[in-house]
Amino acid sequence: MLDKIDRKLLAMLQKDCTLSLQALADEVNLTSTPCWKRLKRLEDEGFIRHRVALLDAEKLGLA
Repeated sequence: MLDKIDRKLLAMLQKDCTLSLQALADEVNLTSTPCWKRLKRLEDEGFIRHRVALLDAEKLGLA
């Protein structure tokens, strides 16, 4: 079951997966260890499948 903090972490990562653990923790009012444990659980339970970078096809000459 996802709570409010889990959902906020997921929303933040969806916008920017490069956010530091500390930035995520600060935003949800946790210290880094409990935040890391939540992220680990979300990964282990399959809510987070991958962390990826979206590339600009035009800049790469692919569009």
